[in-house]
Amino acid sequence: MGVVLGAAAGGAGTECDWLYPVGARVGETVRVQLSGRLSAWPLAVWSDDPGLQFRAAAAPGHFEVTLATNTAPGPHLIRFYDPAGASAPCQFVAGELPELLWPEETGDPNAPPDANLSPAAPPVTLQGRLETDAPGHLWPLALSAPVTLHLEAVASRLDSPGTVRLVVRDAGGAVLGRSTNVPPADPEFACLVATPGTCALEVLPAVASGETAPPARRARAPIIYRITVTTRGAERAAALIPAGAWPEGAPRPDTAARVVIREVPPPAEPMLHPETLSPTPELAGTFGGFINPAGDQDRFGFLTGREQTHRFRARAVNPDSAFVPVLRMLDAAGTVLAESAPGVDTALEWTAPADGAYVLTVADAFDAGGPDYGYELELAPPQPRVTATTLEHTFQLAPGQTRVLPMQVRRPDAARVPLTVTASGLPADVLAGSALLAPDAARVDLELRALERARPFSGPFRVLVMDPATLPPRTFPVTAPVPGRHAPPGGLLINETDVFWLSVGDP
Repeated sequence: MGVVLGAAAGGAGTECDWLYPVGARVGETVRVQLSGRLSAWPLAVWSDDPGLQFRAAAAPGHFEVTLATNTAPGPHLIRFYDPAGASAPCQFVAGELPELLWPEETGDPNAPPDANLSPAAPPVTLQGRLETDAPGHLWPLALSAPVTLHLEAVASRLDSPGTVRLVVRDAGGAVLGRSTNVPPADPEFACLVATPGTCALEVLPAVASGETAPPARRARAPIIYRITVTTRGAERAAALIPAGAWPEGAPRPDTAARVVIREVPPPAEPMLHPETLSPTPELAGTFGGFINPAGDQDRFGFLTGREQTHRFRARAVNPDSAFVPVLRMLDAAGTVLAESAPGVDTALEWTAPADGAYVLTVADAFDAGGPDYGYELELAPPQPRVTATTLEHTFQLAPGQTRVLPMQVRRPDAARVPLTVTASGLPADVLAGSALLAPDAARVDLELRALERARPFSGPFRVLVMDPATLPPRTFPVTAPVPGRHAPPGGLLINETDVFWLSVGDP
């Protein structure tokens, strides 16, 4: 598993088989290896976040990656490029927790670790790579008190050719908990460890049912995983088994096995803030409230129409509080439709799938609460959302050549007005002009034309749909799907991009 230079492959463009590690902590610098086919060396790297900086090392396929302190946490898209073209978008994750890599001997991803491998103390992110027929990795974990471990892995969503299974074991090897995910789904589960000390997290390769080996085209790529390990108070784990859920007469787990499962009364209905709103056709402005006591949640009911886009923002107002707000959008039946990333300043953008009544809830991410759990909630007026998509995200033009970008456009009735489509970021030698979209049209073509004198170019550009009748004009990005090499459609951390790539030059 290494790199092949394009010169040896007939000048083929850059293709990324895998990156490792595939993420790092914000504010730190790591060394990253790219495996695949390289068109040249060194390669430049484009990122959707300017805080994510790649610098090519002397050895082909190796980079030094720095994540500035203002890098947005979460997954990002990157491209490897040279003057002749660029790779398809790849993913790289900016984390917020300390990160550890599985220790490898002589570059072997399946080599056992040093016997003196220090236990990892949660919260932590663990990274490793496994062959699909490997025995697995065994990470020791240090726990200073009874806790509930919360484990979430990403592997298939990183475009690995498989995913992983997780098993938590005590110091004697007894199983405390295991994931039940079915590939390609990545695992996530909680496990109560009632006795402090050292336990172990076993990471095993997982393949789809009936599949004994990966297809030949996937054989080169290992399973690359990232696992976030966090903890919560042990007392919360007991609520995982509500009253009546344990079969009558069934044997209870032995507490010596470090697992404590006990029945608890059914949880009370969540407490609602006195200022809970009834459904209203308008939900805009700034509201304040408190999440108090623990388990409280504030609910804001509203009516909206299909394809209306709403933007919400919640901010904890007391910097000394442990409050971590989270926003959730529910339908009339209480089903969660969307959820924001927890944070002291969290935001949620959501588009209504149909006409009807919905509920926005504000709560603490850990179901805590108290008199100092105050928040400020900002609600922007809803706007009709136009969605425009095209199938390709990477384009090549020779001087004098023309390419057509066909786009499909979806819009609610409120946005059935003439729209224009334009391109932004193109070099001066490439003309796009603009295309007019009639009020009832659902398809439009944008033509890209490189002049005969067009100079070489390799860089990003965007395509925008604009409503010129509004002041200021509203714009909507055109997007293209980002398909995985191994993951199923829509199965990546990032599944679309609004940044396209254009290369101009002789083929």
